[in-house]
Amino acid sequence: AYFPVTQQEINDRQYRFNDLAKTTTSPSLSVVRSLGNSYYLQPSLEAGYDRESVHRRQGPLDYTDIVIDSLSPHYGRNALSISPGLELKRTLKKMQWHIGLQWEAIELSSFLSNKEVARNSYHYWLPSAWWQKDFATGRRLIVRYSTEVNAPGALQMLPVTDYSNPLFRVAGNTALNPEYVHNLNLHYNRFDQFNMSSFFIMMNGSYTSDKIGWSRTIQPDLSQDLLAVNTDYALQAVLSTQYSRPVRKLGLQVTE
Repeated sequence: AYFPVTQQEINDRQYRFNDLAKTTTSPSLSVVRSLGNSYYLQPSLEAGYDRESVHRRQGPLDYTDIVIDSLSPHYGRNALSISPGLELKRTLKKMQWHIGLQWEAIELSSFLSNKEVARNSYHYWLPSAWWQKDFATGRRLIVRYSTEVNAPGALQMLPVTDYSNPLFRVAGNTALNPEYVHNLNLHYNRFDQFNMSSFFIMMNGSYTSDKIGWSRTIQPDLSQDLLAVNTDYALQAVLSTQYSRPVRKLGLQVTE
């Protein structure tokens, strides 16, 4: 898939155009083999190619035909990945579960004006698990654990400082590592068909190592320099619940 986007920014000092493009493809192959007694084994192989490019043009506002070369880079980021995996499943009448493990290799390379400026390789283990239990009619509990890897984007890695706002300068970082994310989800649902009431509770949590953020430096003149960096970790948790039940007619009569 190919996704081109153009961003335009004009202020009282200069113009800036960002031509962004992304090409991505992710073929996969998997086979399910029965082991008997409701057990299934599923080997798989996934590959991925993701390319992002940024072509920035920037110059003085009154002379839109002038491009400042030092502020107008042509940058590209490529991400190649391959992920063999194996998954074991079991399906019963009121319970299903599966556990899996993938190994993912990623190569990140970046190019500035058609010259390679960085190339790094990474390897990750990606475990996963899923369990579902139907306790009775209308009562179900689902627990899911998954892991994923998020490669940094081209704008996050672009190693050219953006001076469009002289008080707020932003630069990317070609040394960024991918984010490694652990997700845990719990969902319980109960529905009573006799009084049509329903109740559900959902808990979502995530832990991210090498979370991509920003390092901020405030200069003596109060201007700021921001640099994309990897932080140690980030935590997130969400709890939501809902109960609903229809209200019986109140038997009110309105007359005029």
